[in-house]
Amino acid sequence: MATQPDDTQESPAPLSERLQKCLAEIQSLVRQGVEHPRYEFKRLASIAKDDLDDRLDFLKLIQGVANAEVIEERFIVIGANPAERQFHPVLNAAEFDPARVALILAKYFDPLPQLEVFNNLQTDEGQAIVLLILNAVQPRPIMVKTEGQRADGKVRLQVGDTWIKKGTALNLATRADLDAMYRQRMEEEAEDRARKRFKHFTELSGAPHSLTTSQTRMPVRELLVGPGPDFRRFAEELIATNDRARFLMLMELIRESVAEGWDKHDVRQPMPPSELQDYAARISDFFRDEFLPALQSAVTMALLIIKYDFEADWFQAVVDVLVKAFDEAHRLQRLKFGYFSQMPDALRYWRPGLEIFVAMKCVAIFAVMRDKPRFFPSLLRAVTVPIDIDESSRAPTPILFWPLPPYMFEAGELNDGRSAFFWKERISSSWGTYFVTYERFLAASYQLELLLEFNSHLATNAVKDPELQAWLKANVDHIWFGYVPDLFAHSLELAVPMGEKLYDLVVSQDSSASLYELVPGLFAATLKKKTRERRIFLYGEFLDNLKAWQSQVMMQQFRRFPFMFSWQGRLSDAVLKYREQRPKQAGS
Repeated sequence: MATQPDDTQESPAPLSERLQKCLAEIQSLVRQGVEHPRYEFKRLASIAKDDLDDRLDFLKLIQGVANAEVIEERFIVIGANPAERQFHPVLNAAEFDPARVALILAKYFDPLPQLEVFNNLQTDEGQAIVLLILNAVQPRPIMVKTEGQRADGKVRLQVGDTWIKKGTALNLATRADLDAMYRQRMEEEAEDRARKRFKHFTELSGAPHSLTTSQTRMPVRELLVGPGPDFRRFAEELIATNDRARFLMLMELIRESVAEGWDKHDVRQPMPPSELQDYAARISDFFRDEFLPALQSAVTMALLIIKYDFEADWFQAVVDVLVKAFDEAHRLQRLKFGYFSQMPDALRYWRPGLEIFVAMKCVAIFAVMRDKPRFFPSLLRAVTVPIDIDESSRAPTPILFWPLPPYMFEAGELNDGRSAFFWKERISSSWGTYFVTYERFLAASYQLELLLEFNSHLATNAVKDPELQAWLKANVDHIWFGYVPDLFAHSLELAVPMGEKLYDLVVSQDSSASLYELVPGLFAATLKKKTRERRIFLYGEFLDNLKAWQSQVMMQQFRRFPFMFSWQGRLSDAVLKYREQRPKQAGS
């Protein structure tokens, strides 16, 4: 159930107001010499036929920006150079007549990028600039349909090419990029199906098609499979009215779909079905039309509880449903038969568990982004047995680690990190608007990864403390806390805010339980008997080893140069203290 704008959102600002705000922002960025991910600045540009190099380069830029993963408008500004902190008046603004630009784009691209062109704008000092505003929603993937050659015959745009802007670079879209773009389209189609399902179930139940407010509406199945904005309004009104009774009814309805719904299809049976192809189609329909919409509704409920800082017990109820659904996903025995998985489009036995795991990660990342640690314990302390072909060989592990088969993806899907994959696979299309931008999502995900890795560092007794080892053996000896953090594809700079929070916890640690720990008492068992200097030393060791690990993984596994990053401020002081005292580690 893809998240779509609903009729409670504000209307777009009038064009004149939007342009004034945009011009003010452009001038501010240029005068401060600041680059911005939503703005592309070009000192010069041309789309004239007699300047093919510039024309094809500029068209490639438009295509790349239109294909980029954003949920906001993007801007291309001609006549500005933030590096020089100045504007350069555009002398060929007439080239960028909107109708002419549209004709040229239509010649080279299919489908047509959605944008507005303004070629008669001026700065406050009267310098002419050209502005292209690319819509937040684009018909991606936008592909090259007409070959573009330079005057010397060299091909600059090749038919079928799909260029995409990632950070500051233009790259050809990878298979994973294209999958994400097509998945967005499929989510839009799923939303259309949701509206049709809503109408169908409403007709079956005999309920009127239009219900005024949630106060007159009971939680029913069509609410879960209907349009996303409709569910969100219902959930927000439950929160606003503190209607616990109907909230619990809603959770029970979701649980029936994501946990017990499998039982209607005999998926627990060890024997194969008699009509394999029909059975596979029936399972896929259930997964798409009931399981996923109900799961996405549960996540929306959790995100709204965090957003409005509502009751922790409501949040715990949602998490309990998600954990229950994951536990039930262990027993999809019929999906584990080899011949079933070989059928085209058959649902893989691990796919429901993956969707629940991504949902849990999404909720945890949002709690970090909104800095709501009181919701952390429900998520951090949820433990489950990982899903696998042979689950008897797997020990329980925190559900936010990796409770899935170790080798699910072998085509490089995770080369840009698990967080990027989750965003493309599900989060951007289903809940992306809660994060506003991919960059904010990524930063919060890195903070969560640092928190998980620090907990793993302590819970596996990487500090080599005999007293901690005894405590772990007495309290959580049955749980596997080994973890490989998703902290290699981007600079650790993203994780610094969580690093600062953990520093405060390390320095001030007492005997009370912390909201940031996987096991109640873990931090105290590690740190409460240590001096302040020893605590800082141990934290510096963790930070230094993490940076070294990231560099090693980048060089050895991905053949990438390490980031030019070093811890700063008191985090740097902790690392230096560790390095200085490293030969004298005995004793505390």
